[in-house]
Amino acid sequence: MSYTKQVLSGSIYYFTGSVLAAIIAYLTKLVLVRNLSVEDYGLFFAVLTFVLIFSVFRTLGMSQGLARFIADYNSKKKNGEIKSIITGAFATQLLVAGIMVIILWFSADYLALNYFKDARAVTLLRILSFYLPLSIIHVNFTSIFQGLKKSKLFALGQPVINAFVLIGSIIGLWLGLELFAPVIGYLGTYVFFLIVFIFPLLKCFNYFNFKHKNFFEENKKLIIFSLPLMITTFGYLLITYFDTLMLTYFDILSNVGVYNIIYPTALLITFIGSSLGLILLPVITELWEKNKKKQIVTALKIINKYLLIFCLPVIIVLMTFSEDLIRIFFGREYLAGVVAFNILLVGALFNVFMGLYNQLQIALKQQKKVMNIYLVGSIINVILNILLIPKYSLNGAAIASAISFLIMLKLSLVYIEQKIKIEPPWKSWLITSFTSLLIPVVPIILNKYINLNVYVTTISGLILGGLIYLFILYKIKIININEIKKVITR
Repeated sequence: MSYTKQVLSGSIYYFTGSVLAAIIAYLTKLVLVRNLSVEDYGLFFAVLTFVLIFSVFRTLGMSQGLARFIADYNSKKKNGEIKSIITGAFATQLLVAGIMVIILWFSADYLALNYFKDARAVTLLRILSFYLPLSIIHVNFTSIFQGLKKSKLFALGQPVINAFVLIGSIIGLWLGLELFAPVIGYLGTYVFFLIVFIFPLLKCFNYFNFKHKNFFEENKKLIIFSLPLMITTFGYLLITYFDTLMLTYFDILSNVGVYNIIYPTALLITFIGSSLGLILLPVITELWEKNKKKQIVTALKIINKYLLIFCLPVIIVLMTFSEDLIRIFFGREYLAGVVAFNILLVGALFNVFMGLYNQLQIALKQQKKVMNIYLVGSIINVILNILLIPKYSLNGAAIASAISFLIMLKLSLVYIEQKIKIEPPWKSWLITSFTSLLIPVVPIILNKYINLNVYVTTISGLILGGLIYLFILYKIKIININEIKKVITR
């Protein structure tokens, strides 16, 4: 299979899996939003977010390192080295995760009183601390599938996890556990994940058929490579979760609950960039090792153009109907987050491209540059959150995130230019931006002049607006069918 086809097929699998995972995750959130009070929803995710911050020390950045080393060693048939780094990664991470559980267990009383300001946080924090060792199963399995280029299995991981979280949460609610209902889903899912994926993993790489080779040398290389990625991950987690931590401390739990539904909603679209990036990682790694820079540049030019063609209309439509969407899906008590939601949607567009470029940088051995980007982004995010949240609450948190994403995207482009020449399709981006504004105009006009059910008219208008958008881009040759065929058949 050619490199282009490999990226295309892998991206389709992961994109499909990501869409399915996102749908299931949203069903879970909807179930919880509709069955928990805003305060309980806020408390659960405040505690979960606090635990997730510790996950950076649990993985030590090894998940991305595993994917890259396995991709390299698999192409060279170094099975003994692959076994060594898999063993080392699991052993090291489990040891660190165990220490984290002990720390969280004994500090739970103090944190519940002085930080969460809710006595129920003691039990919740202690139970959720076991997320740290259990989630290692999912993190490392998917890294192994990614490195071996098993796109189907890699793509299945997150949908399966999310499905078990949904089922467990529903069972917990049915049992009347209320605040503690999601715990069954969030912890039990990893046991089921192990049962489902252990045999496919052994089929792809029969761990027990090989002997460890150069164990300490290989794991030393893995740790050295991964430590910058750990700092990168810590920066990512700070940017993703620090706003929730600050809202928990400075604001009320109901606002924490609102933010923890609008933030993931706004950033849903970012999985597109990350899905492409994750599939590109092992492929670009091989291309870079073989000094095939021209193929990398060609692929990126096409991806950049069509990524905006797809993502920008979605963001514009969500911004246009944001108030209606929040009211319908989450309820009127969540309307306090409308402005913050729109701000986050702008940041999401920056994050789409950043997700793609970060994986590209790892493939180009720029993991230290990625670390620098996330360090700068996290510092800016922390400062802005501290300054803005006490005064502007949800909106301040959203502004901090959007600005951080923009600065990080700019830094990514600067660093990548040091390795390869990226040619952003500025002309097509500009035309795409103006043309996409037509899409929400169509349903607005239809609702004004046609007296039908508003939902039918809106959906019909969006479909019609989307078709007009694609037709215009096709007629002015922004969308090039021959270009697409060339990519598919290459």
